[in-house]
Parts: sequence; structure tokens; C-alpha cells
Amino acid sequence: MTNRDSEKLNLKGPVHTVTTERQTSTGSSIEEREFDVHGRLIRLVCGVHDSVDGAKQCEREFRYGPDGKRMDLNVRVEHHRDGSRTKIVPVYERNIWSMDGLHDYYCGTYWACRSQTRFDSYGVPVETTFEDVRNDEVSKIRYVCDENGRILEAAQNLGPGFFANPLVSGAGPQPLSGDAEGAHTPIALGTEAYRVSFRYDNAGRVTESESHFFGRRNHRSAMTYNDHGDILTLVRDDKPPACFEYEYDERENWIRKIVRYAQSSKQETRRITYY
Repeated sequence: MTNRDSEKLNLKGPVHTVTTERQTSTGSSIEEREFDVHGRLIRLVCGVHDSVDGAKQCEREFRYGPDGKRMDLNVRVEHHRDGSRTKIVPVYERNIWSMDGLHDYYCGTYWACRSQTRFDSYGVPVETTFEDVRNDEVSKIRYVCDENGRILEAAQNLGPGFFANPLVSGAGPQPLSGDAEGAHTPIALGTEAYRVSFRYDNAGRVTESESHFFGRRNHRSAMTYNDHGDILTLVRDDKPPACFEYEYDERENWIRKIVRYAQSSKQETRRITYY
């Protein structure tokens, strides 16, 4: 696994800034990322130029401590004698939550106010607990990882705090479809709310991913990569298959990407500066 933000984006060389422009159906979007000499993200600017809603822009800056880890005043880390640690993050203003290693898949917070993720002494995630204001467990995610610390599966199960919420206790258990045949299973303590799984190639890239929501599969994707490590084909069960074409600069970073579907295509361009 890599901790360099630039490498997570498959950027090669001493990248300073990357400006990506995408065309949308109603305008365009521009995203600029700035990295320090260590490949860590220090600034992110996102702008949208929409013919309907007008122009919008947001900007974030990131700082790092002496240990090289990103500083966040809202995040607290507890270190334990056995070398493990617990990362505590407030989530009361979020409906969904994710972290590195979940590859942009998100779990529901279900009215929790904080998440606590425990990592072992090697930095491998073990479990994430979501708690409400009474410190009751709303849900818990347990991770299965490979020998390289990559997440193979993450399963989220409901805890007692979920049922203590008035929105749930007042309405009573709600039957939900539990399988593709339409069978209904009532929500109960320990019910699996969400599960996501991944497969990787020898380079550590995701080749397959699949998610289930309350027992029913709601997403599956499979992808291949080219010799540069960029996505070549992408097949998803909820969208048409896509093929990717690229133009590269002298550092082997793409500067133009075309995504082709059966009857349409879209394009992205990147401007990259180096140290």
C-alpha cells in the first residue's frame, strides 16, 4: 500500500499541480490538486461552471504533522500499548462515511455522532464502530484484509443504538427485501446493512468490487488496466460498458482521457506541472 496521495492517483514523478477539466451536460467542472515535494495533497480546489446554477467554487487546504500524517482538528487518535491505535472522527453532520481502502464506497452513519476505527499494530483496519450521543453502538463494520493490509471485505451490522433512535423505535421494524427473489427479512439487532468486497491484481489495483445493501446486491464492477496502470475497460451492472483511451506526457501521466460508450463518449483533460 502507498501513503503518497499522488501515487494513489497513479501520478508519476515529482508532480506539483494537476488541473483536471471535465465537460458536463450543462457546463464544465475544474478540479485542481496541489502536492508538496513528498507527494502529499496540500490544496484542493473544485469549481463548477453550470449554465443552470451558475459558477461555484470550494477550496480546502491540508496540513501535516512532524510524523507526516495529515492534521485535522476534528480527528483524535488514541495510541495503545500493544501498538494499535483508534481513530475517532465526528460524523454527526454526515449521512455517509468512508475511509482509505474502501475505494470510494460509502457506508451509512444512521444518526451516529462519531466513528471509531481501530487499527492493529501494522496499521491494518480491524473494525469501525459508530456511536450515538449516548455512546450506544449504532453499527459496526468489521474488516477482512489480505497479507498486504488491503481490505477484501467490509461488513456493517446494526447495533442497539440504531433501534433506540425514535425514527426507528417509533415506526417499528421495517421489512426489507433480503434477496433477489424479493424475500423480506425484518430488521433486527445484528442485521447486515451493508457489505462491500474487493479483488486485486498483483500490483494492488482493484479488479472487481461488489456491494450489497440489506442482503441485496446493488453494485458490481470489473475493470482492467493498461501498461501505464490506468483503467482500460470498466464494466458495471448499472451503466453501459466503457473503454478508455489516453494521451500521455513525457512523464507517462495522462493529459487527455476519452471514455467511450456504445453510443457516446466524454473527455477529460489535465494540465500537470512538476517540481
